[in-house]
Amino acid sequence: MKKIYYLLLLALPLIFQSCFKDDDDIFDKPASQRMEERLMQDQQILMGATNGWIMEYFPEKEQSYGGYTMFVKFGENNSVTVASELGKADQTETSMYELIPDSGPVLTFNTHNSLFHYFSDPSNPDGIGPVDSGMGGDYEFMVVEATAEKVYLKGKKTGNTIIMTPIATDISWTDLMQKYIDMANIMNSAGASFNFTMGDIKATATMNYRTLLFSYPGEESYEAATASFRVTTDGIAFYKPLQIGGKEITGMKYVGEDENMVLTFTDEATGATMHDTWPALSELFFSGKWYFAKSLMSDYGKGLWTSAINKLYADPNGYYDIYWAHMGVYSGLYGFCFAPLDTPSTFARSIVSYTYGTVDDNHIWLQLEGRTDQLGIAYVNAGVSDILKMIGSLNGEKKTFTLTADNPKNPSVIQLQDNDLASNYFMLVPFEVRWPNEQ
Repeated sequence: MKKIYYLLLLALPLIFQSCFKDDDDIFDKPASQRMEERLMQDQQILMGATNGWIMEYFPEKEQSYGGYTMFVKFGENNSVTVASELGKADQTETSMYELIPDSGPVLTFNTHNSLFHYFSDPSNPDGIGPVDSGMGGDYEFMVVEATAEKVYLKGKKTGNTIIMTPIATDISWTDLMQKYIDMANIMNSAGASFNFTMGDIKATATMNYRTLLFSYPGEESYEAATASFRVTTDGIAFYKPLQIGGKEITGMKYVGEDENMVLTFTDEATGATMHDTWPALSELFFSGKWYFAKSLMSDYGKGLWTSAINKLYADPNGYYDIYWAHMGVYSGLYGFCFAPLDTPSTFARSIVSYTYGTVDDNHIWLQLEGRTDQLGIAYVNAGVSDILKMIGSLNGEKKTFTLTADNPKNPSVIQLQDNDLASNYFMLVPFEVRWPNEQ
């Protein structure tokens, strides 16, 4: 037994020597030198695309906002020029980048670029996302693989896969970016939901930013699938293939818009089709807040509004003005919601309630119900009753209106035409208008 132990002890140095020799064969250069060579190689690849790269960028770790297309061109002295589909087609901005060592090569866009850092700034310029993290995007990326044909990046913060492909040298950035912008505008014009069909599967899909949530009947209950996408020049491409009905869909091509403004998308491989749909104008009106502005009223309405405000200022009890006013819901009631000034510099909130209903998709009725609070009573008696004449009879009869909009899918203005009084019409907008008497 002792001889066996001796033999094993004598053999161990030989085993370890063999292992060390294998390591020397695999790593014949120090780690720092290998990293330096990898960084140089990756930089040559990045700069080798002389007309830049198309970057398929997805912010936020769950891809909640979908994806966006940017162009990036890496130049001398660590400069990088960026274009974005959220900018203008001919808009570019140049900043700095660097390839730095970490556990592997890391590409960092390390000086501020308003186009690129739109997605990663803690406070998004358009107020998208939380106030302290914005859209939650990356500006530092691990270089997973880099070739002249394709570069795979991975966001250091989100872990999202970012793919870059070279732009052909004969392609104009402006012309190509315009195609992405045009497709984005088409998607922005789509209704908030879609009807999806693939064989026997019929699903509905709701869109939030650039994420589609599909719902369809399964064998025992409804099933759901989520797909984040970015727009391409001819449709949409999913971050991960859409898994539905045992099939995978990587994207959908835009077919066109018919005479009824319906958009159609298809996937040739699976035969899937998708059409956008939207609520009736009457439903959109009653489900939102629609704000008044005197400049958007007929002369009849302007006269009533001016009369009301003049009466408020003349009232000896010290009523003042209206900060904003809209049709919508407040405190569980529907009606004329307004912000009366309770002092010259502060305002409160009140409502005069109306009952309401739809006649059809484009016709509604309103009827003064009159429920309000003490401040509302005071303002109605002081002059606001003149404004209410536009909306519904003070005697309590129903008033019917015809609704029209600039865009029935996503209206930026809805006009109400009084069906009994041709001179009474006014347009409302879906954003807050302050001091409507002056707008």
